[in-house]
Amino acid sequence: MTSKLCSAIMTAAALLAAPSVWAQYSAGMLVPLNLKIADSPMLAGSGPVPRLANGHPDLTGMWNGLPDGRDPGGDNTPSGDNPGLAVFPARHGDVTLAEQDNRLMDGTSDDLPQYKPQYWKKVNELDQNSYKADPAFSCQTPGVPRLGAPEKIVEEQNEIILFNTFILGSNFFRIIPTTGRDHRPDDLLVGSFYGDGVGKWEGDTLVLDSQGFNDVTWLDRGGLFHTADMHVVEKFTRIAFNRLVYEVTVEDPEILTQPWTRKRVLFLNLNPDATIAELPPCSERDADHIKINLR
Repeated sequence: MTSKLCSAIMTAAALLAAPSVWAQYSAGMLVPLNLKIADSPMLAGSGPVPRLANGHPDLTGMWNGLPDGRDPGGDNTPSGDNPGLAVFPARHGDVTLAEQDNRLMDGTSDDLPQYKPQYWKKVNELDQNSYKADPAFSCQTPGVPRLGAPEKIVEEQNEIILFNTFILGSNFFRIIPTTGRDHRPDDLLVGSFYGDGVGKWEGDTLVLDSQGFNDVTWLDRGGLFHTADMHVVEKFTRIAFNRLVYEVTVEDPEILTQPWTRKRVLFLNLNPDATIAELPPCSERDADHIKINLR
């Protein structure tokens, strides 16, 4: 095995062992649900909200910028200039220990979905065996909500297009109608990675409602599984010219005791030439060589 390949594997292990892939590698900044964003000038932003001809806020933009509008560099490379993309070190700051730390035991469990008591054993088993069980390690599509907040949004009159990249490679997009139409009939819903998404406006907030998922993906690293009956609601509110609040709520009453909600403040990238780099497709070549589950 070449040193370059070893380095790539160690980097991937460190990234997935960081406190939360969703928290660290989704666009913007994760914030507490009860935080009053208006009280923080850095988060509240400035400038009037642009609007479309139909009067709705225009959500279009590259939303992967730094708080001051700078371009983070066009990729998700950890940078000392971007605390929102910084990799949290493993114990003692040693990246070689990253694979030995798991989500339930590394002190980052306070924001976990609340599973019913009988399902915590499964969560823990999946977590302990992440390097075999985590779908991300076998090039599986991350799905929603693990994909995180979009890096780029294009809003049209009757639809919205969301663009993402994922930490282990590949580009993803979703096209969701915003006409307020209903979901497809249950007998026409085929379990999918992103579900059947429909959108509508509630005042100045765009609400995307998705159902009809498969149960292949995880909510996040750490064995956080879900069922095919999961229901996801995403809310987009542009609160200033250069700020957008993204909130996602997961409901899965078969296994969760309550909805699980995360909120991020996204920062507009002011670089007029900013783009999303094309990433090579994920190619799984290591799964068959993983022989141990020690973490």
